[in-house]
Amino acid sequence: MSDWRMQTNIIRENTEDKNVMTQFLQGRGHILGSVLAASGAREVNSTDDPSKLSIRDWALVEPNINRSAGKNMVKKSAQTPLERLIAFTTTPAEPAEMLFKLARASGLSCAPYSGLDTCKIASRVSNGQTVYLETWEHTFTHGRGSGKFVCRPGDSGSLVFNKDKKVVGLFFGGSDTQDVGYFTSTRDLFDDIKRSIGVTKIRLLGDQGEGEYTP
Repeated sequence: MSDWRMQTNIIRENTEDKNVMTQFLQGRGHILGSVLAASGAREVNSTDDPSKLSIRDWALVEPNINRSAGKNMVKKSAQTPLERLIAFTTTPAEPAEMLFKLARASGLSCAPYSGLDTCKIASRVSNGQTVYLETWEHTFTHGRGSGKFVCRPGDSGSLVFNKDKKVVGLFFGGSDTQDVGYFTSTRDLFDDIKRSIGVTKIRLLGDQGEGEYTP
């Protein structure tokens, strides 16, 4: 293929991509909705060990009328036989229980629940230097240094669930080697929402489980 033809193809493809993005922005497709409340990325005393810190990072969003909340559908695979998430649960994951995550960047991944462990994601700037804080987080991994990834940059905000189709937490980050995933348990998530905005009960659309949560 000549250089001229190659350049022409590149220009055409880029122009098509630009047109798609322009239409997306003009149609306000990039706007999900209105933020009703948010935690901001912050550290609080850990529920499991108040002497340690734990990350909270969530937002409650009211979707615009033209945006769908989704149908909680999960594609069946050899890793997971389920198709639809049915509920949130505040019951903690069991040691070594297999957990799943369906995320934008990494797709479907799974790893055993590995309990609470130290994490260095939160940071502060002190005297012009970035200092990382040690926090205490729920983890799932095949083992540090195993080479089996469980997350990718861009996965933050995805749900972590078990084989019983129940959501056990909200994923917020992972290790530099991408083989350890960190998440906030559903119990801690609901408790922080309750404390932050003063509600006493939480009800979730489409939830077939406990219905009302009083963390």
